[in-house]
Amino acid sequence: MIRKPELHKHSSDVARTDRYMVKGETTLMAALESMYRGRSRTALKKMLSAGQVRLNDIVVKLPDTAVNSGDRIEAGMRAAQADKVTTNFTVVFEDEYLLVIDKMPGVNTIATHEGDTGSLYYALNARAKRENHSGKIFIVHRLDRDTSGLLVFAKSYQVKHALLENWHDKQRVYTAVVEGVVEPGPKTIRTWLHETDDLKVISSTKAGKGKEAVTHYESVQHNEKYSLLKVTLQTGRKNQIRVHMQELGHPVVGDKKYGAATDPIKRLCLHAGMIGFVHPVTRQNLRFEIDVPDGFFKITKPSKNP
Repeated sequence: MIRKPELHKHSSDVARTDRYMVKGETTLMAALESMYRGRSRTALKKMLSAGQVRLNDIVVKLPDTAVNSGDRIEAGMRAAQADKVTTNFTVVFEDEYLLVIDKMPGVNTIATHEGDTGSLYYALNARAKRENHSGKIFIVHRLDRDTSGLLVFAKSYQVKHALLENWHDKQRVYTAVVEGVVEPGPKTIRTWLHETDDLKVISSTKAGKGKEAVTHYESVQHNEKYSLLKVTLQTGRKNQIRVHMQELGHPVVGDKKYGAATDPIKRLCLHAGMIGFVHPVTRQNLRFEIDVPDGFFKITKPSKNP
């Protein structure tokens, strides 16, 4: 049996989404025929091929897909639009308490406006609900939209709180490509950062003018145009590495907002490649490390001696 769908009326059929829950075992096509009595199979197949039908939050296009009691189906244009959920991430580690993922560049950690389904937070919550109807994801920290790399999420508020209590003990290492030549040897920059009304972060050498920010960095390799840096954060302020590199006269490659003049690989050259912390439940020391993007090495490859 299939429960009669609850129709959510909108100003037009284009914007309408129909939702219902399956009771009993059947096929997706049979479920749609029961839902849309009088509509031809050809019309229903067109809905499927257009990606306008979602089964448990996943777009399904095969009419003979098996559906079971408790399955949730959404149909209509809004169901198709919801498939814009980002999949630009890879799961690095997961247990019943934590999730560690590798985020691709160009993806927001959280939504920037109402109805934004393209954020990582939205995608991971949708994933959690597919696995467990009451599943939920909690943000522990963030990466800028165009920064790639490791992010940690909690699966409960209690785990998030436990993580944040000891978050100051975490280890975070980034790789950055910056403009110009940074000579070898470990270096540190310490300034105070504050955000302006237009959401740009400003650096000041005057103590107390904003939040203290400390960044340690070291050149790994360089050529006459670019330097590859290993960057370790002592503090974690918004846009910290990007602002500090601009302050040093070596903006991050591809970062127009903070002074970069070049963009040779069409992305912000900043990557969160390592994170280490104590598991809030098992107390195990965890360390995760992922590869640096190949393009970072290519554009900083040292020039051959003439």
